[in-house]
Amino acid sequence: MRPLLSAAQVRSWEDGLMQSGVPGALLMENAGRGAAHIIGLRGKPRIEAKVKPTMLRGSCVRCADEQALANFRVFVLVGPGNNGGDGYVVARHLYARAAQVTCVTLGAWSAEQQAITSDAAQARRAFQAIGGQVQSVDSLAEFQELWLHWSASQKGDTLVPPVVVDALFGSGLTRPLAGIYRQVVEQVNQWSGSIIALDLPSGLCADSGSTLGGVAVCAEQTITFAGFTHYEWLGARRSRNSESYWSASFFKSI
Repeated sequence: MRPLLSAAQVRSWEDGLMQSGVPGALLMENAGRGAAHIIGLRGKPRIEAKVKPTMLRGSCVRCADEQALANFRVFVLVGPGNNGGDGYVVARHLYARAAQVTCVTLGAWSAEQQAITSDAAQARRAFQAIGGQVQSVDSLAEFQELWLHWSASQKGDTLVPPVVVDALFGSGLTRPLAGIYRQVVEQVNQWSGSIIALDLPSGLCADSGSTLGGVAVCAEQTITFAGFTHYEWLGARRSRNSESYWSASFFKSI
């Protein structure tokens, strides 16, 4: 039975693990790796994977193939905190399987350094270390130019539909989206393709499922880690055409 947790319970659970000696970076890595596995199913479903003899016992064939996601295009929106760190881990694992990853952060990196956690900064550096690029945009106009170029290039790509990953804010968000974050979410919500949120769609209250200030990411799927929050149990089922997935690998390596 998957637990149903409030935002405070999620924070308490994570704090308890870290106080017991589990590094926050390990929790982030496990969460992001599990999410990347689920997202990777969009690029190459299990049924299409050709099973070949391998010494990697128990390993997913798709994950063991370095070119498995070569035609898969992913646009990852990363925020300044731990949810953004999860996004960097997702970006790294997809990129390592040859996915075409566009990773975008909002606001100048110099400004982000004031708030980004050390675990998220480490995840960012790990993504960059394998050749991944992080594009920082400072204005809506700059984002629109990047977004319109990316979204226009996806038209007609029906064999492997592209995906947007929302890793801006997670269950810890308690205030309405504002500034460039609100503007970008409004822009992305106009897209007709698939949007997958990590933890919960940015701009939603984890406890009530309602929007914080009237604007939130309209996600088709949500990948949660510690367990379902009240949003995934109530909000997604009551008011949105959305599905929620539980990344069990968050626990397996602990």
